[in-house]
Amino acid sequence: MTVRILREGPAGGASNMTRDEALARQLERGEIEPTVRIYGWAPPAISIGFHQREDDFDVPELKRAGIDLVRRPTGGKAILHAHEVTYCAVLPLSYGAPRLLYLMIHEALLGGIRSMGIPAELNAEDQDLRRAYATTGGIPCFSTSVGSEIQVAGKKLVGSAQRRFGRVVLQHGSFLLGAQHRELARFVRGAGGSPDNDIAASLTARTTDAESILGRPVSFNEAANALAEGFEQFFAHDPGRLDGDITAQAPGARRTLAGLTA
Repeated sequence: MTVRILREGPAGGASNMTRDEALARQLERGEIEPTVRIYGWAPPAISIGFHQREDDFDVPELKRAGIDLVRRPTGGKAILHAHEVTYCAVLPLSYGAPRLLYLMIHEALLGGIRSMGIPAELNAEDQDLRRAYATTGGIPCFSTSVGSEIQVAGKKLVGSAQRRFGRVVLQHGSFLLGAQHRELARFVRGAGGSPDNDIAASLTARTTDAESILGRPVSFNEAANALAEGFEQFFAHDPGRLDGDITAQAPGARRTLAGLTA
């Protein structure tokens, strides 16, 4: 059981989501090997789940802040992609059922994250996702957890979503490096069109990030290399077949996001 590792730099929201879906369809057609892609975002973007509504978000304010709004090919809920490392895994169902693949991917991520000195673990309990989706507070991905997600001290560190393409599973998700993802609340319309303060409180209470845990800055390169090594080790990947390299930290990952507080 092997995977190809693609380590790529930052790209815009539409390009990233198109790339992820294209990999899934290429694998489904037998054109590529099972693949893990590790990448960043520039400019920052909010991605929304396949069934979410764009009008839940303040599009003019997003444009003023220089933040993209893009729809993911997977389900799940909204994420502000800023200072993070994102992964995409496209794997055949011959490797396992979707739920097993979900667990395998998170085990690979866990190995990489722990190698950074982060005491991460897989949570065991599910929340009522139907009820979460029925509330405004359920708009952000990181407001809820499902079984086998990666947490530290009960707070979510990685958010993931999955979708089947024929006999292939696409799963992608975000490893949070800093707290910028919490600024999502600024762009969600609550009652009367004002930002939803409950979302900000929920993200603060339910999420954590690598920098907060380690008490130091964490670069895109450091985290991306750790995730790549986790996948390589888990899937017994031949290091000589790696594609690409990480040459620089994602631009703007640690700076203020168009006026947002870092």
